[in-house]
Amino acid sequence: MRVLLCGLGSILTNALDYRLRKYGYQSLRANGGSEALNRIHAEHADALVVSTNVQGYKLATFIALIREDFRSRIPIILVTEPDADPTSVIDGLDAGADDFVTFPFKPNELVLRLKLRLHDPIFR
Repeated sequence: MRVLLCGLGSILTNALDYRLRKYGYQSLRANGGSEALNRIHAEHADALVVSTNVQGYKLATFIALIREDFRSRIPIILVTEPDADPTSVIDGLDAGADDFVTFPFKPNELVLRLKLRLHDPIFR
């Protein structure tokens, strides 16, 4: 299973990459929204973990594009900063994101959320 990590910064991306590999997942990386959209399609990502501050797009627009143009049920988990505007998470969930975590969080928590989404028949 391939998990695309988008806009999370190198330290968090590296920590999540390590955890994902430990549980048998492969991680893909994208710095911004355009790169993420290309990689979802080209590399057949099975899930997306994305910052609520995705570069190049408003979050709701970015998620709407994924839901319209790609496999509509790809699980999307948002990562938000503790001091972020709460409307960004609400807008992201309204646009079709499936879940969110607030930074800081334990990487294992995110992997568990992904595992639940990826192995749920609704998302297959």
